[in-house]
Amino acid sequence: MNTKTGRMAQLWILRPNQPPTDAQATGADAAVCGNCPLRPALGGGCYVVTAQAPQSVWRSWRRGACPAGARRLSRSMPDSGSCRSA
Repeated sequence: MNTKTGRMAQLWILRPNQPPTDAQATGADAAVCGNCPLRPALGGGCYVVTAQAPQSVWRSWRRGACPAGARRLSRSMPDSGSCRSA
């Protein structure tokens, strides 16, 4: 359990056809980030380090290491009643 957020589900929204680092470098991250002013393509200083956790999760998913349930919302996740926006 994460000591900062407690029992909260973690959700990743990633492009299936492009690594997060490439998407951020080319501006294709708009598919995930929309018109967020923190996007590097818009001159912002995004605090998400795509070369770390997002890249690792994307690579695991691409090689099939993520369970099938990870591709959809799971009904077995406990409802903590809270939501954290990255």
